[in-house]
Amino acid sequence: MPEDQHSPSRPKTDLGWIHLLRAFFFCGDAARLGPHASVVLLAIKSHTDFQTGDACPSASRLSDLTGVSRREVIRSLGRLAEAGFLAKEADGRRMRYRVRERLAASGSVVTWDYASARQGQLLEQIKAALAAKTLPAPDTNGVIHIDHLEINVAVQVVQPGGIGIQVAGPGGHDTVHTAKALRYLDAADFSTRRRWHKRALELGAPQAAPCAREAVPVWGPFVAEEIAHEHRL
Repeated sequence: MPEDQHSPSRPKTDLGWIHLLRAFFFCGDAARLGPHASVVLLAIKSHTDFQTGDACPSASRLSDLTGVSRREVIRSLGRLAEAGFLAKEADGRRMRYRVRERLAASGSVVTWDYASARQGQLLEQIKAALAAKTLPAPDTNGVIHIDHLEINVAVQVVQPGGIGIQVAGPGGHDTVHTAKALRYLDAADFSTRRRWHKRALELGAPQAAPCAREAVPVWGPFVAEEIAHEHRL
């Protein structure tokens, strides 16, 4: 359906698509960006594709929704990109946007591309990586960038100041097997986790990832396929 047919007078309720983080306001980001850029960012976020996180609203569409002039919308888009809250690229005659989420952690800021379908799982992976101390050092601005994401995951350092979260298991395993295997490992006793942790290290899991339960999401995907096969998960 064309975007102009979604009128503010006929809102579509979809509570599963938008994450409004308290930290955006409580950490002062909204105040630093100012009211115009903040409301433009939230309007773009409300357009994001559930699976990919892509959003393609026009400047006129954003102006209509926010009450901000088209000229100020364009200024705000530049301000958001410069501040690291928004990535944008030309897609033919339109612009494609990706909202960058931000999480203050251990004196640094972790950022990643927002996609509603993957938000919860990625947050768990980030928390596990923080607990296992497997995130790389931040850049000169104190920011750790997560550059791209696939759901079947293992954390790998791919460049200074950035990490990629990529498929790592031998032969490829699907998301269902990964999730079940991680639940199995999280509930397993220490000796079982230690056995699979040793195998994960053999397959290239981060050496710094401990055998603790909170680190299972970091190294568990390396052995998820073997666990799923052995236990018919």
